[in-house]
Amino acid sequence: MSDHTTTLTVDGSPIELGSDSPWPAAMSLNLGGYSSLTLARRGGTLPGLVDPWMGKTVSLAIDGTTYFAGRIVDNEVSFPVGGLTTTYLCRDLRAEADRTALTDDYSLTDSAAYNFKSDSPFYSTSRSGKSVGEILADVLTMEVNASFLHSKGIGGYTVTAGPPTTYTLPSSTLADLAALTLIPVQEIRVSGGKLLSALATWLESVQPNHRLHVMGDGTIRVFNLRSVSEHTFTLDFDKVNPPSLRRSVADCYQRVLIRGTPINEGKMYSTALGGLLEKFAWGSYTTNAAAKAAWRTTDYAQDQLARSEGTCTCTDTLTVVLTSNPTTQTWAANAWNQSHGQGYIRLWSTTLTGYSQSVTRLVTSNTSKSSGGTSTFTLDQPLPDLSYDHFTLYGVSSGASYVWRKYQVADSSVWAALQRQFSTPQHFIGSNGDSVSTTSYPIGSVCWSASGSPPYNEFPLFIHSIDNDTGEIIFVAPTYNIAGGPPADVRALLAVNTGTLEAVAPASGYEGTSHDVEGLEETWLVTLPDWKDPGNQSNMEAYAQELLDSVKDSMVEGTVVLNDLWLDALSFGVGVSLTGDGYTTGWEDLNLPVTGVNVTWNNQSASHWTTNLQVGNRFAPLGQAQFMRPERPPASSGWGAFNQQGADVLNKAFGVGSTEGAKS
Repeated sequence: MSDHTTTLTVDGSPIELGSDSPWPAAMSLNLGGYSSLTLARRGGTLPGLVDPWMGKTVSLAIDGTTYFAGRIVDNEVSFPVGGLTTTYLCRDLRAEADRTALTDDYSLTDSAAYNFKSDSPFYSTSRSGKSVGEILADVLTMEVNASFLHSKGIGGYTVTAGPPTTYTLPSSTLADLAALTLIPVQEIRVSGGKLLSALATWLESVQPNHRLHVMGDGTIRVFNLRSVSEHTFTLDFDKVNPPSLRRSVADCYQRVLIRGTPINEGKMYSTALGGLLEKFAWGSYTTNAAAKAAWRTTDYAQDQLARSEGTCTCTDTLTVVLTSNPTTQTWAANAWNQSHGQGYIRLWSTTLTGYSQSVTRLVTSNTSKSSGGTSTFTLDQPLPDLSYDHFTLYGVSSGASYVWRKYQVADSSVWAALQRQFSTPQHFIGSNGDSVSTTSYPIGSVCWSASGSPPYNEFPLFIHSIDNDTGEIIFVAPTYNIAGGPPADVRALLAVNTGTLEAVAPASGYEGTSHDVEGLEETWLVTLPDWKDPGNQSNMEAYAQELLDSVKDSMVEGTVVLNDLWLDALSFGVGVSLTGDGYTTGWEDLNLPVTGVNVTWNNQSASHWTTNLQVGNRFAPLGQAQFMRPERPPASSGWGAFNQQGADVLNKAFGVGSTEGAKS
């Protein structure tokens, strides 16, 4: 049998291992979780009410290397055949670290925020665009967290006195963290009442193939289960029992196809070039010319056909019954929904107080109303209370209020492809080429000049709605008001779908042992609505490969028992393959990562060991966000130095103040 030296230290003092002293019975090491050490003492006297061993620190070293450290937390007295036995249970340093909560240096709470968008109240320049490794390193070196871990003998920090006191992680930990280069695109909160468990849980949620582990000497390491050093045991030759292994293809795929959102491009349409058409006709005004001749500014500013107010009752949180004042108002079914009237309703309560006294909701449907009758409205979001008793209803009619506001894309083939947001921010270049701005959303502009020819005055105009069935876009204000008369050109930069984002692995065919051995050919189809930016293509291809790596090989897991002590396994980062003495097993290339080790000292002897290895290649696949770089932030719709006619243009756009040149 192998000859090794076991050193047990309790409360800082080495213990002479003998018949009357605690002897290591078993050590269970769990990669990424809690580990434990069991000590057993035979004979002696009852420990009594106050056991001098309870609560003391403990460490165990083999051949001078510490593989376990922690604290004695439990004892049990029994009387087996051999007489009085006292068994002690020791918890490891990971458990010691979890006796405090994570503490954020900024908020002094148990939640640390990273990668929040710039418009969030939690945004921090120093905490934006952080990789997984950078986030872990930041939390581990926050002063409150690091000082607690250091006091428990965890972290292996180099401490520099302050203020503030700084804690530097050892090179081995920093190297592990530096390899975690993925930058999550979602807003991150690392939080929890147990310090290291909070970090380990978050790590596994964003990179599940990795495990955070506290080594016996207190060093914090991160292991990649897909990259382990292979060790081959020979059955019938090495001191290894026939293994118990299970093979499964239940969760295997041999190809991965990721689909993101549709790709769209910014395309410019204008009335001057014929890409954008006036769509003003309504009612008896069957032509654009007739509708324009009949139009007045008040048709937009005071659209009385699309206003109502009165009293109401709430039958449930999504349904309101309206009684108009005057009661003679009438309208058709769904005249106020988002496909026709674009209606919204403001409700008021004469009994409530505070922020719930008034609420605003969009109208999703309504019943018809006859003179003297009521109408039932369905809302888009639940109400916080049922005591609302007054309403004001707003909308737009389908007639005169759309003159100078409703335009249509001439090419009907793109109607269905029109979108409400660009895949990536687009440049809007002024009609004269003397200005540029960036926008994430479709937007228009109005051009005019005294001569009716370039160079133009130009001003932006936001888009109220887009109809994919008709290709119609409605601006928030009449283009006539902005130009002070008929505009020379109306332009619209619109988002048009041109395809779908896709990433595939492998580039062709299939791969993995479930394909090479079992002959399976199945594709895992993954839909990722968070993938909107074509600039993430290479990262998503890497993600597709990562997903494939986690499911392509037939899953093999189980136990391997050695009738000896294998020290390499106690430090993890190793894998096991099995061959036969003069024959093949089919397990020669498994390289199954060791995820758990249980060492037993048989009969209180340092020369009789049993090492039980938990091995397996079942890895949880990564979440899609972990392989996407942060999206390009939505751009504002602000504009550059357009050739404008003064600040009152905004007022004119919405029918306020000067309406020079408009009909009265």
